[in-house]
Amino acid sequence: MKHNNELIRMNTRFCIAPVFLLDIYMDMEDNQINLERDTPYPSKKLCSKTFWSALSNGDKKLAGMCISEFEKYGLINLRAVKGVHEYPKLYELK
Repeated sequence: MKHNNELIRMNTRFCIAPVFLLDIYMDMEDNQINLERDTPYPSKKLCSKTFWSALSNGDKKLAGMCISEFEKYGLINLRAVKGVHEYPKLYELK
């Protein structure tokens, strides 16, 4: 079992603090009420404006990677959708 101050390895590319991971997840859960079905959203629109604007550029990149992992393992009520470009990744409600 991990202690609260130990980093969690998300995949081979990055590790993240559990509190940051939980903050992202909780903010997305709270913000889902503002999302419409069949509408693609980039990561920054899945979180509240207040939360996203408080993140540094590096934290925004980490948050995007976390959201991708959440979707990959079915931890959120979103699915990845194809966009015109590979990035930013887009998601829509299931």
